[in-house]
Amino acid sequence: MEILTDICSGTVPATKREQLSRLLDKLRKGDVLVVWWIDRLGRDYHDSEKTIRDLLNRGVTIKTINQDMTFAYTGNDMQDMTTNIQLTMITAMAAAERKNRLAYAKAGRQAIKQDPKLWAEKFSGRQRNNERTLKVIELLEQGLVCT
Repeated sequence: MEILTDICSGTVPATKREQLSRLLDKLRKGDVLVVWWIDRLGRDYHDSEKTIRDLLNRGVTIKTINQDMTFAYTGNDMQDMTTNIQLTMITAMAAAERKNRLAYAKAGRQAIKQDPKLWAEKFSGRQRNNERTLKVIELLEQGLVCT
């Protein structure tokens, strides 16, 4: 078993990501690819769909950790169509969530620009609880574990 890690911007296509591209080249029929999220196999809906379907067409099984799902083509038309429907829904939902996150971030940046003082006051973070901090330090000094 080989573990490859890829850290890059979400705007890089799957085939341009160094480690993912290397992994995709190695995968063969009968291999199992384990990923955290299925939609991380591409930069966007179309890139993810293409990458996933290419792998499935090669006979690679894809298992997700976070979604606890397994995707594989079996040769049974009905089962394979169900797999395609699931993949389309999951990758489309992930793409929609990404667009929403980007829209919220953009709206937040615009709101901050319009009234930076209000945003600084509203979202300055939680006030420090000095009493609790001192208690944690005391317990740590005593060798006790805090939870």
